[in-house]
Amino acid sequence: QYASFAELLQDLSHSVELPYGVRRLFTPTKGSEVTDVNIIKDGASYVCASFEPFQKLEYSALTIPRITFSIEQST
Repeated sequence: QYASFAELLQDLSHSVELPYGVRRLFTPTKGSEVTDVNIIKDGASYVCASFEPFQKLEYSALTIPRITFSIEQST
C-alpha cells in the first residue's frame, strides 16, 4: 500500500506520459475524482489526468495503450 495519495501519483507519473505528470485520477464511467489512496481497488480501471477536467468518453472502447499498475508496494 502507498502511504499517501501523492506517493501513488508520483509513481503513476513515471509510467504514464502526461505533460505535467499524473495529478488527478477519475473513475472511467462516472468521472468521480479519486483523492484517497485507500478507496482505490486493485484491478479496477482509472483515468489519469494532469490538470484537465474529466472528459466523458467510452474509455473501454479506446485503442490507446493501457498500463497495468498494481497499488501494492513492496517495502
